[in-house]
Amino acid sequence: MDANRTSPVFGAVFALNMLVGADSGDTHTAAEVEGRLAETGFTGMETRDTGQGTALVTGQKAG
Repeated sequence: MDANRTSPVFGAVFALNMLVGADSGDTHTAAEVEGRLAETGFTGMETRDTGQGTALVTGQKAG
């Protein structure tokens, strides 16, 4: 999701579906995911567009 949570359209509709169908459902921005990964010791985060309206956030954790 972009920072405004309005794009991509698939993500925005999925977020709405999660909010309707689950008590705490939502989608997250790449920055939020990267922040949570960093909090748990991951480094070298990279966000990759899948070309299908979604993105993949990867990181590395030593150990």
